[in-house]
Order: sequence, then C-alpha cells, then structure tokens
Amino acid sequence: MPLSEILRIGREIAEGLAAAHAKGLIHRDIKPANIWLETTHHSPVTNTKILDFGLARDQANRTHLTHLGDIIGTPAYMAPEQAGGKFVDHRCDLFSLGCVLYRMATGTMAFKGDDTVAILSAVSLDTPPAPAHMNPDVPQGLSDLIMRLLEKKAEHRPFSAQEVAKELKELEGNAGSTEQRPKSSKAAEVLKATSALTATTARLGARRKKWLLPAIGGGLVAALAVAMLLLQSGDKPLPKSFTNCLGMEFVLVPKGKSWLGGFSGTKPGNKEVHIMADFYLGKYEVTQEEWEKVTGNNPSMFSRNGRAKDLVKNVSDEDLKRFPVEQVSWDAAQDFIKRINEQSNETGWVYRLPKEAEWEYACRGGPVDKIESSFDYYFDKPTKKLLPEQANVGSKRTCKVGSYQPNRLGLHDMHGNVWEWCEDLFDPKDEKRGLFRVERGGGWDLTDAHCRAFYRGALRQSTAYGYNGLRVARVPAGKEIVKVIASEEKKPPVESKLPPPFKNGLGMEFVLVPKGKSWLGGSGGKPGDKEVQILHDFYLGKYEVTQGEWEKVTGKNPSYFSRNGGGKLFVKAVSDVDLNRFPVDWVSWEDAQEFVKRLNEQDKSAGWVYRLPKEAEWEYACRGGPLDKVDGGFDYYLDTPANKLLPEQANVGNKQTCKVGSYRPNRLGLHDMHGNVLEWCEELFDLKEPKSASFYVLRGGSYNLNETQCRASYRNTTQANQAKSYIGLRVARVPIGKEIAKVIAIEEKKK
Repeated sequence: MPLSEILRIGREIAEGLAAAHAKGLIHRDIKPANIWLETTHHSPVTNTKILDFGLARDQANRTHLTHLGDIIGTPAYMAPEQAGGKFVDHRCDLFSLGCVLYRMATGTMAFKGDDTVAILSAVSLDTPPAPAHMNPDVPQGLSDLIMRLLEKKAEHRPFSAQEVAKELKELEGNAGSTEQRPKSSKAAEVLKATSALTATTARLGARRKKWLLPAIGGGLVAALAVAMLLLQSGDKPLPKSFTNCLGMEFVLVPKGKSWLGGFSGTKPGNKEVHIMADFYLGKYEVTQEEWEKVTGNNPSMFSRNGRAKDLVKNVSDEDLKRFPVEQVSWDAAQDFIKRINEQSNETGWVYRLPKEAEWEYACRGGPVDKIESSFDYYFDKPTKKLLPEQANVGSKRTCKVGSYQPNRLGLHDMHGNVWEWCEDLFDPKDEKRGLFRVERGGGWDLTDAHCRAFYRGALRQSTAYGYNGLRVARVPAGKEIVKVIASEEKKPPVESKLPPPFKNGLGMEFVLVPKGKSWLGGSGGKPGDKEVQILHDFYLGKYEVTQGEWEKVTGKNPSYFSRNGGGKLFVKAVSDVDLNRFPVDWVSWEDAQEFVKRLNEQDKSAGWVYRLPKEAEWEYACRGGPLDKVDGGFDYYLDTPANKLLPEQANVGNKQTCKVGSYRPNRLGLHDMHGNVLEWCEELFDLKEPKSASFYVLRGGSYNLNETQCRASYRNTTQANQAKSYIGLRVARVPIGKEIAKVIAIEEKKK
C-alpha cells in the first residue's frame, strides 16, 4: 500500500473520530473490519468511513453501560484500560487507531497471542517493535506517531483525534508527490498476501465498498503457520535431557553469558554472569517419591501422613508421589545430595545444590542479552506479569510438579510451588546471618512479586517449612562453573590525553566525549541500526547554554522565561542568581549560529572551534559514549540505561524550564540530555527532501513534552528561523579540520 494512502486513510479515520468525539461519542471498537473504503464509478478516489457504532457510548454520561471489569471491544485493537475493564475516554479510540495504522504500515498485528488471554496480556504488557524497524520504508515521523498512539497510559498518547489528524496531514505534506511503496520487506509481502488472499467487495447500487484489511482467511493462516515453522526451524533445539539411575530427570543448561538482578521490564541486570561449562539441572523440583527412594522417609506436610493431609486427601497416590517434597531444611537437602552421590557414583559428575547464579541463569532460560534480562518471569518468552495459569502462586498448597508450562530450557516450576534451596550463604559478609542460606523461586503461598527471577529469600539452614523444597544440579566434577562480574568491574577507564573537564574564558563548562563506537536509533529494547564511530575526542557543553552565558556573548536575553520575557510570571519567585542559570530559550537555529560565531570570536583557542553538535555526536554523547549494541537499545541514559523516565530524573511534562543541572547527569557528566529545552543540531532534518530544506534537527525533548518525545532516539524539527520557549542549544568544541563522526548504516555493513 502506498505511503500516501496509509497517511490519507489514517487521517480520514482520525477526522471521523474527531467528529464523533466532538459530539461526546467514543467508538470503542475501531478495527480494520469497521473501516470501509468507498469509491464511485465517477471517481477512483476512495472515501474512508467508520462503521458500527454499536459499542459507542456517550463519554459525558459516566454511568457504565457494563459493570466495571467487563471487557468490550476486539482484543487485538483495544486499549490497555479497555482490556482491563476500566473506565475509558476518547483516547481508547486513539490506541485502536494506532493498532490499525501499525497493521497498515507493517502488514502485521501490533499485539498477538495464541488466545484471547494471551492477546490481552500482550496489549497490557508488551511494546511492539517500532514500525520503522519492521518496515524500513515507514518514515520515522509516522513510526513515532504510531508508537505514541500505542502508549500504555492514556495520558501519554496524543491528546485528541484532531491532533492526530493534523500530524498525519503534515506527514502527507512532507511525503509530497513521491509515493513510497514497500519494496522487498517481509512486512510488505505479508500485506500483499493478505490483500490477495482475502480481499472482498460488496456492491450497493452504483457504489463499491471493500474492507480496508479484511479478516485473514484460512489459506493465509496455513501459509503463515508454515512460515513460522520454517523460521523456528533455524532455532537451536531444546537442550538434551538426562535421567539418572534413580529415575530423576535433568535438563542441560548450556554455557554462555547472561545478566543477573534485572526486573520490572525497565531495569536490566547489573551483574554479568559467565557459565563456563554446560551443566544439568533438575527438570522438576525433587518429588516426594524421589526423596523417599533416597532417604527412606517423607517429611512433607502435604503427604498421606503430613500435617496438611486433609488438603491432599482427594489426590491420587500416583499424583501425590509427584508432588514436590517440602518441609526440608538446607541441612536435610545436603544429606539427601550426599546419599544421591553415594548411590549413583557417576564418573566425572557430582550432584549438589545449584549456586545462586546458576539458578538464576537457568531460570531466565540460559544465555540472554542485557535487555532481555530486565524481565521478572521466564517461560517460552520473558514477561513482566505472572498469570494464574502460569505458576502455582498464591494458592492453598503445593501441586504436582510439571503442572505448568516450562521455561525455554524445559525447566518446570522455576516460579512458585516451593522455595528451592541454593548452595550459597545469603550474606557471607554478615556474621550475624552466617547460617542463613539463599532460597529462590518463591512458594505456593506467596504473591507473584516474591516469585520473580531476581528475588532472593533467606532462611536459617536448619529450618524447614511446608514451602521449602529443592532442585538438584548435576555438574562436572572439579570444574568452576560460574563467574559473576559486577558492573563496576566492567567499567574501563576513559583513556585520553585531554583533561576530562574544560572551562573556557567565558566560564562555560565542557565535558570530554571520548572517541569510540556506539549504535544510534535504538529504542524500547530494540538495538540501534546505525553504527557510529567517533574518530576523535571532542567536548560538549556540560549544560545547555544558560541565559547568563547568552547575555555575556550577545548582550541580550531573548528568553520567554526571563525577567522581561512573556513567561516572567512563571519565574517571578526565582532568584536572579538562579534565573541566570536557566537555559536560554526562544532561540532559532539562525540565532544559535550567530551565538556560536560570536563565541569563536571572543574565545579563540588554537586548534579548536565551537559549533553546534552534529546529530550523531549528540546522540552518541546522550547515550554516554562508547556502547555495545545491546546497551544501545534503551530510551533514556542517566547513571544507567532505562526504558522509563521517572519524574525525578528530568524536567519533562512541566510548565516551564528549570535551572540547568537540577537533575543527575549521564555517565559522561552531561546534564539535561533528556528534557528542559530542545537542543539545536548542525544538520538539516532531511537532506533528501527539498521541501524541508530549511528544517533543522532538534534533539533531547523539552519541559513541555512527554517522556516519549525525550528519548535518546527521538528526532524533532522546525524551520531555522523559528524560536520557541522550549528551544535552546548546547555547544560542541571540536578539533579544527577533523572529521569527528562516521555513521555506518546496517545496509552498508552488509556489502
């Protein structure tokens, strides 16, 4: 489908929604099947119509048509608040519009799942890859708009359908007369196949109507299923299993690298772990039958003779044998393992409790990159939420091992059922807790928060309760299996002949940006697609240029938030000293160039020149200098990379600018790289587009924008002569006559 059609159809849907919202109506079921394209015999141009207002309701009437908790709409296209049965406003339609635009732009659904529950979970928890990553022919502006429409929180989406229609109209204008069609991308092929296999038309008098994106037919479903099987066939098979002489089953845990300690989907692990040799881990928690076979007794509370026997009286003997053994102390677990080693006597292998790092590595599914290490629960794929059908958590008793789906290594019950003892002391440095041992995985009686992959429990090693069990490791004898490296150990010193800080003759402070390699464009867990090489060290302003600095160089202060500016009432309570350190604003690109020119005249330094940073230099510095590709997949860079920006981390979504340096810097020491004021860059926004010849790049977001527009990858633009209260600058100091940045797109690297 041509880009111009995607933009026009999207705009017309938004305009239709704007008209409905103006009358107080919310549609609540925007999806392809409810979008019709209508043509007449007299004109090939289609008109877009929104059908089926059957689920619409008057948003002025806050009495629910259904009870809270009821789900109304089509799962794959409904907003998270709608999926949760919560109160919705007009912005739920904007989310659905984002889903429709995503499918038009990429040929695939934004949110997928094997059943309704899985789809609703994806809608509420997952962030799809940006359309521009799925289909390189999708303009960045359209991709960014779609991702804003798909924000989980309604307040982070565009405010109105009218605003969306306006943005789409501007994108239409930027697209001009050049129609961009998907060339050879997979998304384009899927979209083409969808249209070819399922297009339907209906005639009504002189008019012809057709579905925009009809429901996928059985032929395409079969074709896609085959395609998925072919794609999956290249994956490594599940690890080999092993059954010992006692009938205990084990799963191979392959050697590799992972990260420990990550959680919530936004905090990656801070400890790198190297598993240096393959080892085996029990496929299941040790069962009552296995324990009794080795020791001759059964200590379990949930057993025929246990204290909680009434809770398992309806369980068959065969099934009860497969319940996990519990009420096991760490000391008793060690005795059990000693007996296994005596009874099995395997050459080259030894049984023991897993070490804590081995357990978490296996729980997360073996080798994972840093981004994937930020989740809480690991099954066939990582997730931030634990569903009732995924683990025995928050229940009344244990259950038969293997009752729930395993993780991708084939390990069952790594979350819930019983706590599992580990080999390690909980805190080797704390003498008072010297007899406390680590437990991992959570138990049947706890909440899902206690069952997260990173969560550590501790109990005195002689204590046993009805939720304490174990899982056994089988490791190569005499080999060190695990090496854990804290993030502090990994940070290499920045080597440079230049002094890290620099202050010029006017008192402006600069931070050294060391040469090295990084990746640009990464966002939301997806690594960047452009490699940047910074060939020489350079300096970048530690802060955005302040009102005091601007006035010292130019003799005037154009700022809106100043003593004589249009926003003077906003800063009337700010002291003169502090206001002097507010960023200069209301600065056009042309004004910034004049400032830099005067700065070079007033502060001459042999071999160096001041200028605006180039876009690649700015993003490289924003991300903290040299990065590997995995670390280049985050949105915000402060002391550590993250995919969420907290209110205490940046001046975002506020009413005014603030004093520079009010928030913590990134790891290079640069402040306010996210928020406060947008910062001009040297380059044009689009060198290939004649219509945007006077539009220059702005980066970093500003005080009045939401966090999405302040991401490290986010590009903004306006004309060179435009000045606003949210636009300022940051100055670079670079070696004269040297090329600083070299950017290599993935396509170039493949040649």
